Amino acid sequence: MTDRPNTSKRFSTLVTSLVFALAFASISAPALTGPPPLFTEAQGYEPIDHERVLRSLTDTLPQISSNFPAGGDLNPLTKAVLFLENEEGVVAHARYRIRYGLEGRTGMPGGKAVPFSFVQVDRFNLGKVFRSGVMQSVDEASTAPAEVLGAGTHVSYRFVLRPVQGRTADPVTIGRQVIADGVAGVMRCLPLACLDWASIGEGAALWHDYAGSGTSFDRSYEDIRDGVYTPAAMADVLALEVGVARIDDGRLRWIGFEEPESLRDGQPFMEMVMDVNLAQDFGIEAVLRLGHLMDDSVAVIWKRVRTFPSGSQAPHLSLSRAFECARGEPNHEGLCP
Repeated sequence: MTDRPNTSKRFSTLVTSLVFALAFASISAPALTGPPPLFTEAQGYEPIDHERVLRSLTDTLPQISSNFPAGGDLNPLTKAVLFLENEEGVVAHARYRIRYGLEGRTGMPGGKAVPFSFVQVDRFNLGKVFRSGVMQSVDEASTAPAEVLGAGTHVSYRFVLRPVQGRTADPVTIGRQVIADGVAGVMRCLPLACLDWASIGEGAALWHDYAGSGTSFDRSYEDIRDGVYTPAAMADVLALEVGVARIDDGRLRWIGFEEPESLRDGQPFMEMVMDVNLAQDFGIEAVLRLGHLMDDSVAVIWKRVRTFPSGSQAPHLSLSRAFECARGEPNHEGLCP
């Protein structure tokens, strides 16, 4: 009988501790809702068969090496553009927005990290926008119907890609969604609204022309269309100019971006926007912005590439660049101190 009060007290103390523990857990622990969705299965994206998409593109490319499948050396940016165009077709007037993130994943402790590329390609069909712009200078009766100008849907693709057995960027997962007009109307492509007909490069930065490396490398895909370089070729040129690819034995070899320490894995730190045939003549203007640099001098790198018919066999290509400095202002040549 003398032990009962102590037993009761111990029981009461245990219950009180348990109540506090449960209360603290409910505050500090997140709700058990399961793992976050995959990058390619975020809200609105439907997963599609990445192996079929890869086979479909590979079948369109020439077989250059007997040891590796066609297109094995294509980098994540160019390959993502080719995937989208192969699945959705080519449109006459468009704006591409390409965003890139990176995550190094190790299979075993102490093992070498494998770079996983997170690429989102949004293509805005600007056939209607182009037609509206043309109608400002001519009457509606003289303007081609929207269908003739390629008016259609806006689409977004998300890719997770990784190097596998000598291939630079094989898809791991792919997701697709159609972008509604209302949603596309409020999206931003660098300094512009994504459905704005204006030039993506004008006013984006204080540009300085430079020679660059041009297009002096072999390409295993359709690189010229309507007398100008294609979006895939422009992606290759920008990868070369920003230093994440190099020319090796006449071919473009992917080096890859450096993973920023200031971002979570997979978050985008590079954005590339291409305007396709938004002027009166054929031409593409492509602008790349690379931020979150681990550099004490340069904070942001800008690159601009434009292509238009030249009258000779190769299209004309012009390159310019700009920098945002981590300290001070760019000098008269646009370079950071």
